Amino acid sequence: MIREYPAFPIPPIAFPEKIRDGFLFKLSFSQGVAELESLAAAKETLRDPWPGDAVAAFSILAEGGTAKIDPSMTWFEIWKPIP
Repeated sequence: MIREYPAFPIPPIAFPEKIRDGFLFKLSFSQGVAELESLAAAKETLRDPWPGDAVAAFSILAEGGTAKIDPSMTWFEIWKPIP
């Protein structure tokens, strides 16, 4: 049976320091102020998806024990919420 966890938080502490200090857990914005204001006014939760290669690598790191997360979980999409 496949279970879906649409809001399963992945804590940065589950990764080695060199990974958790990288782009996967940090946000940067290159849009102009007007575009950011319109995004902020949206009613839906904004999110920044991880690249597909990073999602695949995360599963490999979990299986090898480098990422301290349940290796039996399968990841299709990982994203950072934008508060």
